[in-house]
Amino acid sequence: MDAPSGLLLGFTETRRPLHIQVSYVDSEMVKIITVYEPDPAEWYDYARRR
Repeated sequence: MDAPSGLLLGFTETRRPLHIQVSYVDSEMVKIITVYEPDPAEWYDYARRR
C-alpha cells in the first residue's frame, strides 16, 4: 500500500454523504479514525475538493 491512510466516500440509505477517514499503518486491518458529513461548499460531488 502506498499511503498509510485514506479518505472514503459513502452514502447512507437516505443518500446522506459521509467521509470516512481510515488508517492501515500497523496491520492489514483498516482502522476508522473519524466519520463526518462533508461540507458541500468545500467539495465537488463530495469527492473532489474545491
